[in-house]
Amino acid sequence: MKKLILLSMSFTLLMACEPAEKRVKRLKEEAEALKIHCLDNRCEGDVPPDYNNHKYNLLKLNNIWYTAPRTDLMRNETWHGLNGLFMGLLNR
Repeated sequence: MKKLILLSMSFTLLMACEPAEKRVKRLKEEAEALKIHCLDNRCEGDVPPDYNNHKYNLLKLNNIWYTAPRTDLMRNETWHGLNGLFMGLLNR
């Protein structure tokens, strides 16, 4: 009886385990997806450059950090909302 229980438990464990090749392939795919995600987003281990966050915005594109002057289009005197933005682009 004990042998039958032990045999059925070991069979259950073997059936529940994922084959090594599939596990390695899945882990490689997850690592590649994380690498692609981290090209344009902040991820663990990223060290952003020092910048004045009151005057500049920070952006990461293709694993390169950029800073740009902070602008507030909604409060700009010449552009009012999205309509002003489109009018500003048309008047160039």
